[in-house]
Amino acid sequence: MGRIILALGGLIALGCVVIYAVFLRAPVIERDIETRTRQVLEASGIDQSVRVVADGREVLLSGDPAQKDRAVAIATEIFGVVGVQWVSSEDQRLADASDGDLKVADNADNSDWSTSLVVSDGRLSILGDRPSLDGVSNAIVARLSADFGGRNVSMESSNARELPVYWADTVNAAAKALRRMDQGTAELKRNKLYVEGIVNNEGDQLAIKQMLVELTPSDVVWRTEFETVEPGANVIAQRLTPAMCDADLANFMQGKQVQFRKSKTSLQKSAFSVIDGVVKILLTCPSGKVQIGGYTDSRGDPDLNLRLSAERAETVREYLAEQGINMARLDARGYGSLRPIADNKTAAGRAANRRIEFRVIGE
Repeated sequence: MGRIILALGGLIALGCVVIYAVFLRAPVIERDIETRTRQVLEASGIDQSVRVVADGREVLLSGDPAQKDRAVAIATEIFGVVGVQWVSSEDQRLADASDGDLKVADNADNSDWSTSLVVSDGRLSILGDRPSLDGVSNAIVARLSADFGGRNVSMESSNARELPVYWADTVNAAAKALRRMDQGTAELKRNKLYVEGIVNNEGDQLAIKQMLVELTPSDVVWRTEFETVEPGANVIAQRLTPAMCDADLANFMQGKQVQFRKSKTSLQKSAFSVIDGVVKILLTCPSGKVQIGGYTDSRGDPDLNLRLSAERAETVREYLAEQGINMARLDARGYGSLRPIADNKTAAGRAANRRIEFRVIGE
């Protein structure tokens, strides 16, 4: 009798698992497949004239017939997709799923995220948040490499996450705008794009604005700010000396801290966006040594504090190198509790003293 009850209990548990998998997990899987398929198509240059809907693990595509063969071929290679069909725009299954189609984009856009692009000496670096699917990142790099000459485009973003479907097209528009500048940056934060940089004349400004009008998705609001210099002027010599780069870093770090896990050398999640901002500045400042100083508060053993501060500074140094900063430029040192900037008798003061400082000095 006990075995029968045990067997029945097992069957009930198995039934619960099946119900969870079929009725609860299925919508999550479909949304994931839809989002990843859209992102890969967008990053590959296929615009929103091709619509995507997941039916289980099958992908249904519709829209511009001229994109059919390429879109089907790309979607077929996406992990987790078991089949791809091209259907007519009037297909009832596609119409029934249209509400879910909008929700995916909205959900992705509700989170706080940002992506930065920096162009310097003909090289484009993409920093900050990137799509969670590697295929999207690889596709956008391949898409832009032709514009920037082969290997002059790098995806140095550290934080992979779900991003809205307009991400790829907006990054493409920003990159093409930056290509017309001697030095420039662009920041995409949710649905706002800020582009600024150095151009040769007002004609270049108008051309960039026209490009943004034509290429930026309608979901995104953009703004530009330009500085004009004479053709042939040495932009780096004028604006990017070590002293000016040091001042930019000091201004950027005001009110910010590189946070570590308590008594450890590993970075907290919030630290990456701060260091990515430092990377953005250093990439436009190719000369000068970068000093990375680690500090602690006064609590604990002085020798242990000195070692902890040195190891934390080294963690930051390694991350900067991973993001494309020449390791030879980077000098990491720990100072323990020396040089406090606040009162160690208060919690707020101790928190301020636990810090990383950046300095840029001449060669």
